[in-house]
Amino acid sequence: MTPARPIKPAMNSRAALILALLCGLLGLSFLGWTSSQIWYIYASSSWSRTRGTILESRYIDNGPRRDDEARIRYSYQVEGQAYAGDHLLPGTLAYIDADEEQKVQQYRPGMTANVYYDPQNPAISSLELGIATRLTYIGLIIGLLFTSGAGYIGLRLIRGEPVRL
Repeated sequence: MTPARPIKPAMNSRAALILALLCGLLGLSFLGWTSSQIWYIYASSSWSRTRGTILESRYIDNGPRRDDEARIRYSYQVEGQAYAGDHLLPGTLAYIDADEEQKVQQYRPGMTANVYYDPQNPAISSLELGIATRLTYIGLIIGLLFTSGAGYIGLRLIRGEPVRL
């Protein structure tokens, strides 16, 4: 006969409430960020296209404590006005590091490429239209997990049930 596992003590209700609020805040923050990414994907679908020239394309290794980055700068013209941009994707959308390394190889200095720009504000541009990257899905999953955790803890508190982690 195996001995019964001891039951973990319940959290103090004040500590559980603070944990629920923190989880809810984190979850809503991730969901808000993900929503903004999805909005950029949608908004960029109506952007105009022109041809541009790649000015710089390099991958920057920022060391183990910081994210690496692809630096791709390009120039383009809209109705005779010259512009410069450095976004691969609209807004704050981003690829993961391995994908960014590949993009540096794809966009070489001196080559011409399609540049997509906001017709209402041609200074806002990107080399690719809004794409739901892995980071978008990761943000959505993390946001849902934290928000669900907050809801679970909150529901147990409302019912007067003990919260055990």
